[in-house]
Amino acid sequence: MKNEKRSINGCLDTTVGLAHLRKLATDDRLGAGNFLEYALALNPNPDASILFLETEYRFLSERDQATSANLSLNDLKSERDAFAAWYLAKGVKAKDPVAVFLDDGIEYFIHFLALTSIGAIPVLTNGNLSPDIAALYFKKVDVVGIFTDVSHKDLFLKNMGDDVRFDFVTTFEEVVDSGFVLEE
Repeated sequence: MKNEKRSINGCLDTTVGLAHLRKLATDDRLGAGNFLEYALALNPNPDASILFLETEYRFLSERDQATSANLSLNDLKSERDAFAAWYLAKGVKAKDPVAVFLDDGIEYFIHFLALTSIGAIPVLTNGNLSPDIAALYFKKVDVVGIFTDVSHKDLFLKNMGDDVRFDFVTTFEEVVDSGFVLEE
């Protein structure tokens, strides 16, 4: 612990130098689906909190669904890996558009990380969009499935036309209740 570099406010330093930033800026392999790997490789303290949330986040990657209002790069990786594995188990593959229809929060970013890591296309949709318009939009984009929350799912299913079908419309609670376990 003696060698940990601390920033001015006393938190562990999670910044990288200008030389690393220049290297990243010129690396053609860096993209949406792998930038987290680059961040983890360069970060001097990947377990240090980098995101400070207004509300607690419930972890899928933790067997007891622990919660925290602070997330580190390693937390993001664990959650990304857990949701990516779940999406793959649902049959989602590269180039599949998948809708994410939630209230505002970090969950959008985590699903973005998960979906892009497997080459799928995140269709991040404002949770304030009316459910009937959302259903039409998802049909037009031809999403294979929808990840949402309980309140949006209930409204969405009530407003969804009979001709609108998706491989899945699910919530975090349903993923947990399904017994999904991330392989270690």
